Amino acid sequence: MLKFIIGIALGLVLGWILLGSFLHRDSPQTRVIEAWRKIQPGMSLAEVDAVLGKSPSYESPPGEGAAPEIARIFPKDYWREHGYRTYLIEGMGPYLLFVAYDRDGRVTFVSCGPA
Repeated sequence: MLKFIIGIALGLVLGWILLGSFLHRDSPQTRVIEAWRKIQPGMSLAEVDAVLGKSPSYESPPGEGAAPEIARIFPKDYWREHGYRTYLIEGMGPYLLFVAYDRDGRVTFVSCGPA
């Protein structure tokens, strides 16, 4: 009976440890919010890449139009004078970070959405 009780107690302790380590993992939502906070209007695109530690997964230069997922987020016809970059924030339920920039290559607007 003592071994049974010790086994149950040990199982509960290990379960709580595993649950705690799982809950403290960075979720894609947390990572996209952290990335979003680091990007400020006026930053250069090189600074954005350096801050995020990656290159964009998609880019549309100013005047080339906007992909449907971008057109939903940014104001109508914003693409005429602005380009867009999309960064994939990986993980379960990945997110996309959208960065708009002007013709000088400076950030003007940042948004995000599910991938």
